[in-house]
Formats: sequence, C-alpha cells, structure tokens
Amino acid sequence: MSRIFLVLLAVPLFLLGGCSTRQLYLAGQQSQQLECNKLPDMAARQRCLAQAKLPYEDYRREVDGAASPQTAK
Repeated sequence: MSRIFLVLLAVPLFLLGGCSTRQLYLAGQQSQQLECNKLPDMAARQRCLAQAKLPYEDYRREVDGAASPQTAK
C-alpha cells in the first residue's frame, strides 16, 4: 500500500518539475526577447532575436547532449 502512495505522490511531482522547467525557460526567453528589442542596431537586434527563439525542445537536446559527453573510440 505504501508503494502505491509513493508512486501516486511522485508522478505529480515529476510532472510539475517538467512544467516548471519549461515555464522558466519560456520566461527567460521572453525576457531575452524584450532585451533584444531594446537594441538600437537593427542587425544586432535581429541576431539577438534569432538566438532567443530557440525552441525548448532544441534547448533540452543541447543541454542533454552537453551533460553526457561522448567518449572517443
């Protein structure tokens, strides 16, 4: 019975953790876009905005790839 309780408790916490990570990333992305829009130079603004538009899924792939370095063969 206690195992079922732990699983039922762990699943929502796990799901909330994923949501909050995504939400934090999106909030940071929006903040970066606002900062980009303050740049007076149009070319610099466009480069900044292009960098700030990285989708969350691509960001996670990059982070996960950097966290697990490949071994040389």
